[in-house]
Amino acid sequence: GRLNPLMRDMLAPERLNKQGLFNVDYVERLITEHETGAASHHKELWTLLVFQLWCENFIR
Repeated sequence: GRLNPLMRDMLAPERLNKQGLFNVDYVERLITEHETGAASHHKELWTLLVFQLWCENFIR
């Protein structure tokens, strides 16, 4: 959807690796499965996206 570019940026492997908080392979799998329609991970991806946005605003 319209949030896909933002999600891809905020959940980019380089960004997640730098933080060291999440399993990057797992997050990539969630994104791929969601984008291909293999599974619906909208709640998980929304939670990760909002957390990343929060970190950008309040932790950095």
